[in-house]
Amino acid sequence: MGLTSIDEPFDGSHTTAPPKCESAKASILSRVTQEGHTDSYGVLLHLVAVMGREPKALNPRTEKELAEWSGHFRGLKSALLCLVMHERKVEPSSAALVVYRHVKSATDDLDRRGGSETGG
Repeated sequence: MGLTSIDEPFDGSHTTAPPKCESAKASILSRVTQEGHTDSYGVLLHLVAVMGREPKALNPRTEKELAEWSGHFRGLKSALLCLVMHERKVEPSSAALVVYRHVKSATDDLDRRGGSETGG
């Protein structure tokens, strides 16, 4: 028996469609793996897209919180850059263009599908 949350048992009888974000995630993963990237890259890319286009989109309550989210964004994007450079054997400037294009496409996918949540 699986779990739908920490407290609720799942009996396997859900018949609803997957959350819109999950469809977008599948689309993002499919697109980047077809280009030769790993699932790890696709999952990080999806996370960046879910977080939004910039830290302010997360509605931080304080300047300190904004600074922390900005650091998280920089770290995630740096991880994406490193993965592209390693997986595709490209220079940093080329990797930056790839990551920019992928982040834009991924956030557009989520926007089109009407969701920027993790989908559970």
